[in-house]
Amino acid sequence: MTAELKRQRDTFLAYALAAADILFQLDDSWKVLSVTGAAVSVLGAESAKILGSDFLKWVWPADRSMATNLLINALRSGRIQPATVRLEGVGKRAVLTTLGACSIPSVKGSVQVTLSVANPGSAYGASLTQSLGDAETGLLTREELAEVLSSTPPSMAKENRLQILRIDGLDAAQKRLDKEQNSQLLKDIGGALRSSAQSGIAGQLSETTFGLLQGEEFTPRAQAAIASALAELAQGAGLQANALAPATTSISLSGGLLSGPDIARALAYVTHGFSKGETSLPESLEKGLQAAMDETAHKLNGVRDIIRAGDFDLHFQPIVALATGQAHHFEALLRLKDGRNPFEVVTFSENIGLMQAFDLAVCQKAIAAVVEHPTAEIAINLSGYSVQDAQFAGQLTALLKPVLTHKSRILFELTESGLVEDVGTAANLLNSLRRQGFAVCLDDFGSGAASYHYLRHFEFDYLKLDGAFFKAALTSERQKKMVSSITTLCKDLGISVIAEMIETKDDATFAKSLSIAYGQGYLFGKALPDLPAPSIATAVSNISARRKGAVEGWG
Repeated sequence: MTAELKRQRDTFLAYALAAADILFQLDDSWKVLSVTGAAVSVLGAESAKILGSDFLKWVWPADRSMATNLLINALRSGRIQPATVRLEGVGKRAVLTTLGACSIPSVKGSVQVTLSVANPGSAYGASLTQSLGDAETGLLTREELAEVLSSTPPSMAKENRLQILRIDGLDAAQKRLDKEQNSQLLKDIGGALRSSAQSGIAGQLSETTFGLLQGEEFTPRAQAAIASALAELAQGAGLQANALAPATTSISLSGGLLSGPDIARALAYVTHGFSKGETSLPESLEKGLQAAMDETAHKLNGVRDIIRAGDFDLHFQPIVALATGQAHHFEALLRLKDGRNPFEVVTFSENIGLMQAFDLAVCQKAIAAVVEHPTAEIAINLSGYSVQDAQFAGQLTALLKPVLTHKSRILFELTESGLVEDVGTAANLLNSLRRQGFAVCLDDFGSGAASYHYLRHFEFDYLKLDGAFFKAALTSERQKKMVSSITTLCKDLGISVIAEMIETKDDATFAKSLSIAYGQGYLFGKALPDLPAPSIATAVSNISARRKGAVEGWG
């Protein structure tokens, strides 16, 4: 090498190192051909150990797919925009860096990589380093992305936008792929999206919607590149090239002083609208938050109007004694007159603090049905939010006082949709109901982690197995043993078991083989707006007789 060439090389290295901490030269299989700079202090390895190794070995595992995409882009187009990539530093720490890459035409099959270590001391840098995202995809959750955005410096927030990308066809594609293929597809999508984001920051906002932190809106060229990348991923997964179709919009990050929870609420609102195909979205996160608050207030008033006017109906589904095939009692199920999904309205009511009023309104209608139909036995659902509220307990007690003569025909089901935190208050109400002669059932057993917690702290007359939990026992020996153990425990505790989702005679036979006494499902009938004629219901025995060994009534 001539003196002039050495001088040019040293000048180039000095210029590059002035803007970067580490320089790599890689071949087209990403093997390290040379390394210069602060590799020892950042990676904790001498140059001799790094040379010849796979460059991706030094990248944080969740960022490797993204880094691969960046390197491929550098080979294809000559250079890339700098992107945020984490290295696996000394002590297995995630080291935040800015990665730049280019390929030099005169050195074919080679990629030059620069890495500049970011300042982790800032709130923004610290949040990026700590929010490592999913271990496979590198994508942040909506909440993690909100935290990162909330720590974005105001000056940066004014310049940046959040690109929102919906991948149409992703849900259908995932249904066709097995678990391993799905995992790989999401990993590849995460890598492709993060390499498309100039910041390297991307999150999954919903099953099919993603958010990418950008300096500006996607250009038509950038959109075409994403569409091309998704087509390649689809084909790689054995799908048609057009199986994954991107749709994009963007939202300004101006107003970077919003808190993480506020940003998360705004993102949830925008994501919900875009996922449904809406194109007229708020132009900024601040306006998105205001729109979310306005919509919440509108829904709040709507639910209040429903409760105030009693603008809902109850439908009644039979629970059948499996030994006789006769209806034992009927569960009162909420139906909204405007056609809205009851589950969504109930969930909203629980989150917004209206569930106690809603439960009380349902109780009033269900009790009226009991009084109107002197042979009907009716189960009424109570949310966990309601039973732990002392004011609700007093209101329910007052409501039941005039109908104590009907106590043997009213059962209360504790649902698991709202977690009971105040165990003492809830236990007082449930125990009071049982002392007065009302039966109490634990609903949805097996659907969540609280089931055993409730069984441990509260006294029940009935336990209803979650339908999915029961159905799994039909095909899984392990699940069958779990269900069998529950029925044995309930027998020892004097609790009768009800199984949901009994849809076939085989389901009913299987339930009886596990000593399950009652069944509910389409085999016995769907929920109907009217209670059946008295001749269809079984004879009623009072609850005190049940505790002496009677089989019918609430026993």
